[in-house]
Amino acid sequence: MRKAHVLMLALGLLGQAASAAHALDAAGFSTRGYKFQSKGEYDRAIADYDQALRLNPKYVTAYSNRGFAYQSKGEYDRAIADYDQVLRLNPKNVIAYNNRGFAYQSKGEYDRAIADYDQALQLNPKYAIAYRNRGDVFRSKGEHDRAIADYSQALRFNPKYIFAYNNRGLVFQSKGEYDRAIADFDQALRLDPKYVVAYNNRGLAFQSKREYDRAIADFDQALRLDSKYKFAYNNRGLTFQSKGEHDRAIADFDQALRLDPKYTFAYRNRGDAFRSKGEYDRAIADYDQALLLDPKYTFAYTARAFAFQSKRDYDRALADYDQALRLDPKSVAAYRNRGDFFRSKGDYDRAIADYDEALRLDPKNKLAYNNRGLVFQSKNEYNLAIADFDQALLIDPKDAVIYRNRGDVFRSKGEYDRAIANYDQALQLDPKYAAVHNNRGLAFYRKGEYDRALADYDQSLQLDPKQAVVYTNRGDVFRIKGEHDRAIADYDQALRLDPKYIFAYNNRGLVFQNKGEYNRAILDYDQTLRLDPKYAIAYANRGDTFQSKGEYDRAIADYDQALQHNPKYVIAYNGRGLAFYRKGEHDRAIADYEEALRLDPKSAAAFNNRGAALNKKGEYDRAIADLDQALRLKPGFTNPHYHRGMAFRHKGDLDRALADLNEAVRLNPKYADAYQERGVTFQARGESDRALADLAEAVRLKPELEADATFLKVRGEAQAALASRPAAAAVVAAVQTPPVVHTPAVSAVTPLSETRVALVIGNSAYAAVAPLDNPARDANAIARSLREAGFKTVQLKNDLRYDDLRRALNSFSAEADKADWAVVYYAGHGIEVGGVNYLVPVDARLKTDRAVQFEAIPLDQVLGSIEGARKLRLVILDACRDNPFLQQMTRTIAARSVGRGLAKVEPESSGTLVAFAAKHGQVALDGQDGQVNSPFAAALIKNIAKPGIEIRKMFGLVHDDVLAGTGRKQEPFVYGALGGDDYFFNVR
Repeated sequence: MRKAHVLMLALGLLGQAASAAHALDAAGFSTRGYKFQSKGEYDRAIADYDQALRLNPKYVTAYSNRGFAYQSKGEYDRAIADYDQVLRLNPKNVIAYNNRGFAYQSKGEYDRAIADYDQALQLNPKYAIAYRNRGDVFRSKGEHDRAIADYSQALRFNPKYIFAYNNRGLVFQSKGEYDRAIADFDQALRLDPKYVVAYNNRGLAFQSKREYDRAIADFDQALRLDSKYKFAYNNRGLTFQSKGEHDRAIADFDQALRLDPKYTFAYRNRGDAFRSKGEYDRAIADYDQALLLDPKYTFAYTARAFAFQSKRDYDRALADYDQALRLDPKSVAAYRNRGDFFRSKGDYDRAIADYDEALRLDPKNKLAYNNRGLVFQSKNEYNLAIADFDQALLIDPKDAVIYRNRGDVFRSKGEYDRAIANYDQALQLDPKYAAVHNNRGLAFYRKGEYDRALADYDQSLQLDPKQAVVYTNRGDVFRIKGEHDRAIADYDQALRLDPKYIFAYNNRGLVFQNKGEYNRAILDYDQTLRLDPKYAIAYANRGDTFQSKGEYDRAIADYDQALQHNPKYVIAYNGRGLAFYRKGEHDRAIADYEEALRLDPKSAAAFNNRGAALNKKGEYDRAIADLDQALRLKPGFTNPHYHRGMAFRHKGDLDRALADLNEAVRLNPKYADAYQERGVTFQARGESDRALADLAEAVRLKPELEADATFLKVRGEAQAALASRPAAAAVVAAVQTPPVVHTPAVSAVTPLSETRVALVIGNSAYAAVAPLDNPARDANAIARSLREAGFKTVQLKNDLRYDDLRRALNSFSAEADKADWAVVYYAGHGIEVGGVNYLVPVDARLKTDRAVQFEAIPLDQVLGSIEGARKLRLVILDACRDNPFLQQMTRTIAARSVGRGLAKVEPESSGTLVAFAAKHGQVALDGQDGQVNSPFAAALIKNIAKPGIEIRKMFGLVHDDVLAGTGRKQEPFVYGALGGDDYFFNVR
């Protein structure tokens, strides 16, 4: 359309000039030829011009018009020959210089075209068309400012020249000055509201500004004016693709190809849309078609290489990149894209070589600087990366992506404030850039500013709710803050969005590990490693979990695997060293710590751990040197104080030992081992009373010490020493554990001086099975009985879903930590699978035996919620009811047992009881007709109210009442031991 306009004006002038200047026969042929030419019948037009020139060999108009006809057919050399003849006959023919310039321009001979336009303008300095055409040549050469100057000059001589406005807008667009481009397209459309091309071009400018809806509106308008305008379909498709609406994009490319089945660009663009959808074979088919139409189309080779790369067909990908460069050895884009390919494979040196070549060919190519910066970042050459991003921003100071990338490098360097400043700049340029909110959140996270990190993650998800990585990052913040349930919820959401997202599995495993749910943690690490068998971090984390379970050999095997995949993984050396240490293999532990320190000489953890191992070997001076270094590197690190205190004690420097142990306890008031070691130190100083006090606190925090021979020996020595002093008798009585249970006086316990708390749960309203009649009523009655017995707080919770039940236990654990007594009563469904007892929330489905571990709450978690109570820890389970879930449950592993009742338990710590409404293998009744409460609940309520009944006898009375009331069908049972102290629910 543009070509026709430029040249037809010239022809019109020539036709008018000819009408009165030559022989009528020659003019007649020329006039008829002009009519054929106007109709697009170029061969018939040329035949008439030939006849005119046979009649008059000096007929300028016929030569000029025949030249135009040849040019319209793409026969530029023959056109130029005719324009040459015109200029031989008339050396001052302005239009012939203009049209010959256009023919040279069409051949890509830009300098000869410019020379002709110069000559035309020398002859007629006000010839707007020549200015416009010369501007087009400068635009094609990338000389934007000279092009703009020519278009501006054309508009000075013809202020209504819509094509000059349109083409000047294209130059502004190429310069990235989109607002000035849009202003020119606006002006073109004011002059001609039906100018389809200007709508299309303005749409492209809006597209470049990411104003996709305004772009689509312009393409729509272009198509309303011309429903067969293939370029508008193609460009609207590109806009839909930028919005992520790939199906609408494909529909537009389809329409463009219906209009022109040989439209190469539409095949390439539709291929890009299929590639974005992950339909690589369909993408490759489209790129093949584009290359069939144009075997020298370098961008199609590059795009097809991307598709092969995505399919991991790296050889064919590289072959396509190479072919693109063979076709165009000066193709900056091909070098850059091949560099991207090498970068994705981790072949960084070859990537850098390609980016270097791209920059040699185009020193202002910001993408090459940006992408080379990404490679330097991957190589940890951060300063070189920053230098490249700096250079890219000098070329384009408004590119939000490059600010984001430079921010990422500063974050990798630990320069979080500079990282945040770059992210701020990116968001000023693009406030809706979701990825930048995520990355700024990571910087705040690294600074420990968790609330600001959460705010950024929230904003990122508001902009794009389908980002699995952001849910994972937000989960990490909740994990660090100890908000385990919220962390798990975020990891769950990440995995719903991307079921193969290994980081979400790994990090959810960390939360389960922190909660002490080791089996669930291991399941997540297993899944991580199924998805990526070379993920060293997951091996190390699973090793940590096995170590927490005391399975040291399995832990060591996992650390071995981690180090096989990453021989420089300091954390794995530390973890394996700790496992060897706990196995008593101190030399192997020290060897691992030394390797960790060789790799990271600033690892405070490795210095601490090596110090601990040297302690065990009796090399106290070396131990102290290591522990000193750990504290220099990380002041406030609790463990080195503990280990150094132990070293000083062994050296006989008891004052310095106490100073360190005091600091360890101050930093961590729940550090049981530090209390124990300080107790040993007090005993060494002869301060048996203070020793016993610390040992008592140690065993309260860590009840398993009651089975520790070293602990018992020290406590026995302190008790014996104190017993020899008469004034100490009361203290001894407080810490001894008599071997025989005796009948107490009622005054043995003073309830008013104790803090007692209870959590009472009744689950009746089950969603997947028939509801139970009694649990909610039983829970209400039990809660009332406990309040009447003097409990400080009684939390009553009925019909708890899975998340609600976990939250209730978590909240109650904080109360239990401050209480003397902590009691949990649960009525509802319970189930035993694989020897593990579970409480069943009301929203559980339990379609398979494997689902139990994910939908029910293990009894160990309930016990964990009360372990902080100082004296009595009691769980009462009226949960052995006949279980309807068993009828619908699919068995996934034949060897996995599923019990009819609950399995017996053996609490590890003294002072803990677990009371079952029915003993192992039996089923508890839910109440009979006319009974308000279950038999077990009724007996419990009755006997709690009796004054002066010690707890063991009270449960004996409950046992007898239930056995009698059920015709010996149900026998309650109590597991655990209380030692020699006496406990009373009701003392009156």
